[in-house]
Amino acid sequence: MNENSDNPRVSVIITAFKADFFEAALASARRQTFDDLEIIVGDDSPGDGIRRAAESAAAADPRIVYTRNRPALGGPANRMACFARSRGAHVKFLNDDDLLDADCVRRMASCLDAFQAVTLVTSYWRRIDALGGDLGDDRDNARPVGTDSTLDGRSAAAFMIGHRSNFIGGPSAAMFRRNDLADARPNILSFAGEPCLANGDVTMWTHLLSKGDAIYLADSLSALRIHPGQMQRRPGYAAEGAAAWDRIASLARRAGLVDGKAPGRIEAEPLAIKPWHADRVVLAITEGAEALDGGDLNRAYWLFTVAAEAEPRDAWILEARARVLFALGERTLAESEMKRSRALYRPSRAHAEGA
Repeated sequence: MNENSDNPRVSVIITAFKADFFEAALASARRQTFDDLEIIVGDDSPGDGIRRAAESAAAADPRIVYTRNRPALGGPANRMACFARSRGAHVKFLNDDDLLDADCVRRMASCLDAFQAVTLVTSYWRRIDALGGDLGDDRDNARPVGTDSTLDGRSAAAFMIGHRSNFIGGPSAAMFRRNDLADARPNILSFAGEPCLANGDVTMWTHLLSKGDAIYLADSLSALRIHPGQMQRRPGYAAEGAAAWDRIASLARRAGLVDGKAPGRIEAEPLAIKPWHADRVVLAITEGAEALDGGDLNRAYWLFTVAAEAEPRDAWILEARARVLFALGERTLAESEMKRSRALYRPSRAHAEGA
């Protein structure tokens, strides 16, 4: 956790009920390359498996904050209670059967820091089975764009609701700012003043997309587990899910977010700054240098990466990013970056011979 701040920058929230995959989910949160976080565990389970695993991990990791709910709150209320206890400026939910890739939190937090008009960050997410095997893509997790992109919020919401396809993913797939969701009323699983608990993740995404744009990262940063013990597999869930989609669509039309017409494609722009946008490149370099001087290494890395994507043969930018990687402890990556930088600085043999 950041020693210069009373609060962590990111809250990873695990709403736990079944112990089967909990330890793997918790371990994936603990091994993040981004350390300025807390891990909130809300335990709704009837047994002691989750408690034992969480308390054992917490003995070695002070970032873990464990709470046993007695009586059990139920999924939606547990999510709300954990959100209320958490302190991070950014929030990352993690279901007890899902997994985060090691760089998930760092990359998503960097996006929220760098792009203030964005209210939601998600990525490609994998579908895995009970043993962790790859289940391949379906209509929901197939990439909507082929590269890291900014998605227009309204068109993304219209596409999601119109196609009834949660391409953003379950709660484990996305990250957002606390303040952008905290104003939902009467609770965080509400949109347009009405609660919609049965499809809570889509409700949250709809609220966030009504306020700003999204960033979609094309790399896989999370894995959502599909297994027989999920609530979605119980009898009657399909009908409940369809009714929840109907309700969200009705609320979105009432709020003017969608118009009821057949949804078109999502309006998207590549996230990388184009080389001809020289003013934005200069801004990224300037702000990256300021962030580095101020000790905000994750923001500095993000900004120098944005600049490097626009100017991939600029040796100074690559060297600056290498310095940040060294400071972050990523020595192998830093040395590779420095080698690329020096190769660009070195004049060609023909140039050296005066050709």
